[in-house]
Amino acid sequence: MSLTFGDSLSFQCSFRTNTTGNLASHEQPMQFVELRLGHSSHLISRSSRQILQQTPSTPMGDALFPFILRDLLDPPFLSKSHVLRFLSSFTIPIAVCNIIFAEISSFALHLAAGNVDLNFHIVVDVDAIEMIWVDLDPFLIEEYSPAAMNGAPASAIERLQRQKFDGLREEEKEGDCSVCCEALKGEEEVSRIPCGHVYHKCCILKWLEMSNSCPLCRTQLEQ
Repeated sequence: MSLTFGDSLSFQCSFRTNTTGNLASHEQPMQFVELRLGHSSHLISRSSRQILQQTPSTPMGDALFPFILRDLLDPPFLSKSHVLRFLSSFTIPIAVCNIIFAEISSFALHLAAGNVDLNFHIVVDVDAIEMIWVDLDPFLIEEYSPAAMNGAPASAIERLQRQKFDGLREEEKEGDCSVCCEALKGEEEVSRIPCGHVYHKCCILKWLEMSNSCPLCRTQLEQ
């Protein structure tokens, strides 16, 4: 059974049973309902209504109650009182509690098939699902998504590999490579790109395999 309550909560219930096949006495009926309550959450796209992510159900509580079929016909309706008290203690709306009780009663009566003294043990798993709705606006996705990175032209990379370094300037001697954030030491390992910024040669070559721009000023390399 699946039940939706507003936009924020839904409930899934499953039923299973073990029967003994024996008759219960009027003094000591052997009819029980075991309620197991869990909680999970679903992240749902508001536009497509698809579940984007879901968490496994976390157990919240369980209880075993007598569920006497004869009590469904005559007061004091103790079976209903037990079930509603347990479910409502987890702040489940009373309307939902009533529907779950009605489903349990229907399942039990169908199982008994007219034999109200049949022994049974019904297990009911109730999963309370918190629904979290998100908007996936394609314009916002495009605006905030990083631009695709395309490497520099092969000719520009080859030219940079052959180019001899012209030496560190005074203001660059205490500087760091902006790619790896390490000090610029050993001029044979350093390279200056056309915009004038200096990097470790191995760092900037790896960078240019992914992006055709300076890491600092974003100036693009020409072919």
